[in-house]
Amino acid sequence: MKVSFEDAVAITDLIARYCYYVDFGFADEWASLFTEDGEMLGLGGDLKGHQQLRKLPIMAVKTNNGTSRHQLTNLVLDYGVTKDEVRMHCSGLMTRWDNGGGLINFAEYDSQLVRVDGAWKLKKHVVNLMPARTAPLPL
Repeated sequence: MKVSFEDAVAITDLIARYCYYVDFGFADEWASLFTEDGEMLGLGGDLKGHQQLRKLPIMAVKTNNGTSRHQLTNLVLDYGVTKDEVRMHCSGLMTRWDNGGGLINFAEYDSQLVRVDGAWKLKKHVVNLMPARTAPLPL
């Protein structure tokens, strides 16, 4: 079942903060978007819990000299068993804006969100990196 307008706006805000916090290295703020036992899977080194999750924004800023930007888009949101659970599918771009800019990767996300004390949190966030295409699509 499709989520309410209010829940969609709240989750869209969470995702905007997710991108902003990871891009600018706000480790504690980024980790706080997840439940205490929240997981991020699929990047090679799975992360679980705030202590591990907070490492990702720091590493991302250091690796890309603070020039990477995330954009998650095409959010598809449906309630789970109750209206305190949401399944989210979306697409994401990661770009880098030094040396002329360019695409770092493209991913599909499959996530479970839960309502905790009235706020939406990521419980399980699975990142599926798409393989790079080096040749044009045949038409």
